[in-house]
Amino acid sequence: MSISLPNVFSLEHWQEFFSVDIFSWNFFVNILDILVVWFILYKLIQLARGTKALQLFKGVAMFIATRFVAELIGLHTLSWLMDQVITYGVIAAIVIFQPEIRRGLEHLGRTTFFNPSKNKKNKTSK
Repeated sequence: MSISLPNVFSLEHWQEFFSVDIFSWNFFVNILDILVVWFILYKLIQLARGTKALQLFKGVAMFIATRFVAELIGLHTLSWLMDQVITYGVIAAIVIFQPEIRRGLEHLGRTTFFNPSKNKKNKTSK
């Protein structure tokens, strides 16, 4: 698997890039998709702030960056090794992040977004 980058200096690339109709339904769906992913990542970062999870995320990011650089350079053995670490790292991450996952799910369960009647009770009791 090789990564190919588009020729950003070609006129055809930029004509195709700017020929997208910004009032089309697909464009709005793509923008909504980006905003939802951005919001989820923002909330995850907020939740992980001040915990060991943020340091572990940095370590995982280093593995992923190493994998992409190894693929770009052509270091096939290192790329394969990083693929294995990333694949089995998902299971390891669940074990390592178990306290943070539990805390996040508890926080999600306590939010008033999913339970509007709970929001009314909290406002009246304050």
